[in-house]
Amino acid sequence: MSNFVIPDKLKLAQTPTPIQLLPRLSKLGSRHSDVNIFVKRDDLTHGPAAGNKVRKLEFILHEAKSKGMKVVFTCGGLQSNHARATAVLCRELGLECVLFLRGDKPEPGTALEANLLIDRLVGARVELVTTEQYDNISKTFVAHAEFYRKRDGKMPLLVPEGGSNDVGGMGYVAAFEEITKQAGAGNGLPARFSSIVVADGSGGTHAGLLLGRNLYGWEDDCRIVGFNISRNAQALIDRVKWVMIGTIQRYRLPISFMADDIHVVDGYVGPGYAKATPELYDFIAEVAREDGIILDPVYAGKALHGLVSELGASPERAAFFGKNVLFIHTGGLPSLFAHAADYTRAITRSGK
Repeated sequence: MSNFVIPDKLKLAQTPTPIQLLPRLSKLGSRHSDVNIFVKRDDLTHGPAAGNKVRKLEFILHEAKSKGMKVVFTCGGLQSNHARATAVLCRELGLECVLFLRGDKPEPGTALEANLLIDRLVGARVELVTTEQYDNISKTFVAHAEFYRKRDGKMPLLVPEGGSNDVGGMGYVAAFEEITKQAGAGNGLPARFSSIVVADGSGGTHAGLLLGRNLYGWEDDCRIVGFNISRNAQALIDRVKWVMIGTIQRYRLPISFMADDIHVVDGYVGPGYAKATPELYDFIAEVAREDGIILDPVYAGKALHGLVSELGASPERAAFFGKNVLFIHTGGLPSLFAHAADYTRAITRSGK
């Protein structure tokens, strides 16, 4: 066990989140060899801000508060979970929040829904940006920050998508420490998990888990595996590497890593970011009926579907993940309501 002390942070998440076995999904994944699929319920970290982003924001927003900042800028897709979590937590902390969301302006009279509804409900300012503006988000941030700098005498805190930077990377280092305390502590939990699986969007959760694995001495026993949900695998690997290097340097972590420690599985993006196939909606509906776990179709649903598909692909792929697999449920429940018609069709197809 490492002697590393987790840095100061805000207490925003309800932790530790439970770990539970998914018995019916485990049976489905045991085509080639017996596997136990466990889920860490990081969809329960908060109420309206629930999900993996809260763990990162505990460190990121601590920086804002400790430096006396008044405003937080961040970005994401129109239905971004990270943007929603940031908006809610900023309101809790008395900070202004400005969201730069990539998407088209809704038609006049269109009802707000899902994450975007929550963003606006808690008073976040929403700036819709083009793909070009989003691809140059640092310049977009700076172009809008001058007003707040002049007003407050301080720049806003500029937070990248997903909260995935050198500060946010510490969120899942702390989560890994939590996992080490839960493992082997009863309720049928193994002493160590053979692999930990997560949806990979901006790389920060994956990076923190891998840093935690090495920091707490699990590097010989446990793979960290990400399932790409938007970028290609190499772009995600580069992103994870960047966050890891930044976090190691910022917090002077007494560890190193190899590039081939970073495992990203491609092939489950489907039609694109925040888009899904009927097969995926059917799978999500089945998991809900069988094990009572509700998944979103943007992150967790794609990753868990990818995991079960990989386990069933061949004995070699099943062996890659090992016997005891821990899946990180990253939340995203509000985004379901932006996909209501697709879920309705899945329920109809099931006949249940």
